[in-house]
Amino acid sequence: MEGRVKRMGNKGSAGFWWCAAAFALLCVMGTGSCAAPDTSPVTEVVDAPVIDNAPAKTLSGIAVTTPPSKTWYNLGESLSTAGMVVTAAYDDGSTGVIPTEDITATGFSSSTIGSKTVEVSYGGQTAAFIVTVIDPNPTITTVTLWKGLTAPTATTARQYSSYQGKPDVLHIAPARYRRRVCLERPVIQPGRVRRAGNNY
Repeated sequence: MEGRVKRMGNKGSAGFWWCAAAFALLCVMGTGSCAAPDTSPVTEVVDAPVIDNAPAKTLSGIAVTTPPSKTWYNLGESLSTAGMVVTAAYDDGSTGVIPTEDITATGFSSSTIGSKTVEVSYGGQTAAFIVTVIDPNPTITTVTLWKGLTAPTATTARQYSSYQGKPDVLHIAPARYRRRVCLERPVIQPGRVRRAGNNY
């Protein structure tokens, strides 16, 4: 009935014995265990998400800390960045080496001789290094007059179409002298012998 609870076993011993008998019957018909059921609350363990509150660092610059192993090229050769190390700097003061495959290199051309500035870029930042392109087979001409200048006496002047990446270079070196050799016959004089081939 609504609003009222009638409890068993409150009046007389008959109700008590009836309850005991019913409980024993349930134990026999069940698993044989008459232990009271576990009514303790069940706690569910849930993995909470890990929140990283550390601020993201920002790339502030890059630098070529080690240039490539190859910095001299012949005409027509391709650029090689082997051995190059590029380091990134961040706004939190930390640094790190950038993988070579993540770096873009531009500005190289081996179609002409001279110094070439190669620019590397990463994450919107840039750095640069210098290489030199040379002609392995320059034209060499012996001259006495070069750009209005007369070669000094007793010198040999050679004009190179290019030398170490620089075009139209003049080399001046002292002329070589041959020692004159006397080929006269031996002259026999009292007390001395003069042999052919003596220098004079």
